[in-house]
Amino acid sequence: MRQRQKIQEVLRELEQAQTAPHPGAWRAYWRKVTHFDHGKMEPWMALRNALGVTLPLAAGVALGMPRPGLAIATGALQVAYSDGHDPYRRRFKRMLGSSVL
Repeated sequence: MRQRQKIQEVLRELEQAQTAPHPGAWRAYWRKVTHFDHGKMEPWMALRNALGVTLPLAAGVALGMPRPGLAIATGALQVAYSDGHDPYRRRFKRMLGSSVL
């Protein structure tokens, strides 16, 4: 019974949103949400980070020890978030700090 009421409330809200005074606002909002900026893609960094996560996990599974592989892959994923184009010394410090966390 509660689900039916929630569904009816959502449908009412959708009807109200469709009759909003600025229908172009929703269109602009969804255009912004679904926009993909190809200029910010960095394929080599993506490949390097993907390999850094995938290889330890694959090695752990291949050796019959998936948990240590998963732990190392998780650490590599955390370090991948701090990857960038800084000078090596600054990047090393930042990545070391993120791996300690």
